[in-house]
Amino acid sequence: MLRRFLVVGAVATAVQYLAVGAVAYSGRTAAAAGATGYFAGSVASYLLNRRYTFRARGSHRRALARFYSMVAGAWLLTVACMALLADVLGWNLWLAQGVATGLCLMLNYVCSRDWVFVEKGRCAD
Repeated sequence: MLRRFLVVGAVATAVQYLAVGAVAYSGRTAAAAGATGYFAGSVASYLLNRRYTFRARGSHRRALARFYSMVAGAWLLTVACMALLADVLGWNLWLAQGVATGLCLMLNYVCSRDWVFVEKGRCAD
């Protein structure tokens, strides 16, 4: 399951970067490109993880609410890591980002497996 999660992450990242490029190429701002890309990547991640990684069949309403709660938590964790590691402790920006990414990857996998895509009355595989 972890391998499928990582493959989906790579595909979602590719979708994100393609969307960023398309929006930027159309003349929009970098912020608009980044926001659009992030949203497109998150939609791809949700749909592919739901179907391919976790094979969930439950309500989209419940899973989507949980998924975007998880995404918000991962975003906050990233901001906190960057603030602490890079801004306060003076770590290299990319090293701090790597640590934040690794922590978020683990958090997202565990949350997706044990909470987001677990259906009512059913335990995780």
